[in-house]
Amino acid sequence: MATTTTYRNFSDVPGLRVEVEDAAGAAGDPSLAGLLDGVRALVVQAAARLGQLPPDQRPTELSLTFGLRAVNDGFAVGLDSERANFRVSLAWTQEPPAPEQEIPGFPGT
Repeated sequence: MATTTTYRNFSDVPGLRVEVEDAAGAAGDPSLAGLLDGVRALVVQAAARLGQLPPDQRPTELSLTFGLRAVNDGFAVGLDSERANFRVSLAWTQEPPAPEQEIPGFPGT
C-alpha cells in the first residue's frame, strides 16, 4: 500500500496545518483539542499508577517524553521520534516530605 504525505488543517485551529502520512485516504481533519485530550489521559493514567505506590517508593522526579505523529484518523505515539509532528516532554518534581519535628514535652510529663 502506497503512503503519501498530505497536509490537513486542524479542525479547531484555523490556519494551523499538520503534515499527515495518509495510507488509507482522508478521514477528516485532526483536532488539536483531541490531541491534548489524549496527552491528558496519558498523564492521568501515569499519575494514578504512581499514586498507588507506597509513599516511600514514589519517585521524587518523573519525566515522560514521547513523539506524536499525525495519522489518517488522529494521532499515534511514534517509534521514530525524528518523524514526529510533536515531541511531548512532561516533567514533575516533588520535594520529599520533611521529617516531622519532635515537639518537646512539658516539664514533668
